Amino acid sequence: MFTLVRMTQDEFMALQYQTLREEIRDTKARIYKLIGLALLIMPAAQYLVGTSHLPVLLLGLPLIILIMALLYVSENHSLMRCGRYIRTHIENKIHGEGWEEWLESKDSCEPRNVDKFVNYCFYGLFFLYYTVAVCLAVQYTADHYSQLATGAIIGAYSAVGVVYAAFLLKAIRLTTSTKLDPPHPHPKSIPAEPGTVLPQAQAVMQTEQQDRVS
Repeated sequence: MFTLVRMTQDEFMALQYQTLREEIRDTKARIYKLIGLALLIMPAAQYLVGTSHLPVLLLGLPLIILIMALLYVSENHSLMRCGRYIRTHIENKIHGEGWEEWLESKDSCEPRNVDKFVNYCFYGLFFLYYTVAVCLAVQYTADHYSQLATGAIIGAYSAVGVVYAAFLLKAIRLTTSTKLDPPHPHPKSIPAEPGTVLPQAQAVMQTEQQDRVS
């Protein structure tokens, strides 16, 4: 049996913020695990090919790398979605600077650089591994099959690589920046009304920001 619990707007906003911060934390953990797995996939594939005597696995290696890259893009967009919602729907209703707003500020430590460097690292690793995987697949095909099959492999993986690169150039975003969004009215410019200030949500966000800085 479910019990309906009534909550104020302050409690609802604070609960939303806490839930989104937990989702961001879990997403970041999955992203770093995915990067670690990506670092190991090429050596692991080479080891399996050598021990299982199934070099045909090399033909599927580029596809595995593509799948991992798509998983990373999915997790990264999920992370940006949470940060964007916090910035535009929660912090916008609170007096003072929130965590996501501070990340977009012109600070000497360049708060957004961490996100950018991680993304640069992964995408550089992806393009390197994909190129090497395609070369290994082409070499295996040339050694065991006809020139026609080799040409087909080169054409197929080149086309897939170009399509995926075009997709990344269109969809990639390195940070959760909302600077291109229409300007939102700053809370200080809005006359104070009962219920417009959310002290519980603000307290949670300030505590989170202090923990991050420390």
